Amino acid sequence: MCGRATPCSGFLLAVDECGQIMLLPAEDIQRLSGETVDSSECIAILSRRAFDAAFSKYIEWHTPDPSACALRQLSLDPGCN
Repeated sequence: MCGRATPCSGFLLAVDECGQIMLLPAEDIQRLSGETVDSSECIAILSRRAFDAAFSKYIEWHTPDPSACALRQLSLDPGCN
């Protein structure tokens, strides 16, 4: 999330019924739901490099600043953009 030591980490990725990617900071999910996000329940945990490789074209098409953190730009949290 925005103010943490590792700003491009701690995001959860999901895909909605239309195939649209939703990227949410885990801290926001915890704050809104009151439940702790358990990484052992995730299907996969991607490194930043793996995420960038898997979603390279999506990142290219949906992020205005290639030098900034793609996760922060794609996040649904408007304070991170």
